[in-house]
Amino acid sequence: MEGRQETLAAWKTGGTAADGYVVAPGSGATITLWDSGNNDKAGAKAVRWKRLIYASTSSADSGASGVSFEFSNTNGSTWDVLVTYTDTALGAPNIHYVSISFRRVRVRYTNSAAVLTVWNGSLVGDEYERASQ
Repeated sequence: MEGRQETLAAWKTGGTAADGYVVAPGSGATITLWDSGNNDKAGAKAVRWKRLIYASTSSADSGASGVSFEFSNTNGSTWDVLVTYTDTALGAPNIHYVSISFRRVRVRYTNSAAVLTVWNGSLVGDEYERASQ
């Protein structure tokens, strides 16, 4: 049986948006790595995923609670935080498994004051129900 996982977002050192990569955030910046409502007016794309798998390596720590998994019951008008993590360069690769069950989900990254010279990773959606967190 074929696996039911899909890469939702990817980033790599030197990757460009034109090449399909999420571009590294600047010093102290917050960016959205993935939003299930993008290209989906109903915002229901996240319903397909039972969990998200985040894996990342970087040259510097994220900001405090710098990796944020958020959900919206208002199709993006307001957001609530499901769980946050602080990624560390020494702890790399940083891997997080997050169970979700919301119509609209996004994953955001807040950089520390550092300028990232290495920033590689991906976010994968998994359709199967598995124990997480």
